[in-house]
Amino acid sequence: PLDIIAGSIVPGNAIATGSGVGPSQTAGVISTFTITAQDQYNNPVTTCEPVSNWVVTITGTGLPDITATIGTCAGGATPVTYTPSVTGDYTVDVRYIATPIQNSPYATTVFAGAIDPQNTLVSGIGLTDAVAGVQA
Repeated sequence: PLDIIAGSIVPGNAIATGSGVGPSQTAGVISTFTITAQDQYNNPVTTCEPVSNWVVTITGTGLPDITATIGTCAGGATPVTYTPSVTGDYTVDVRYIATPIQNSPYATTVFAGAIDPQNTLVSGIGLTDAVAGVQA
């Protein structure tokens, strides 16, 4: 039998899949995606490169950057997680060393998460001075 193995990684052929590179995320909820390295013929590269070769930056104009955690590669697939906390429009830029992967950067919007009663502020005159049946 003839064994064919993939060639070297071609950054422009590498792909990112998963909800973390999708159009919407939720504040306070972990977002994930997987980077799959591919060669010049789009064959998956099943050997793992050092994690430091992958660079993920998540930015939005006037918004705080989001830190991504790049996990340990297994079989050529590298997991990435991040947890957005501020709503707004962001780009998820994924690179192999300095070169963008296929379709990068990805546009995503972070929407508000579930209401947290411990972080909810209630205010207004109706809290201290109100009459039943009369609008405060």
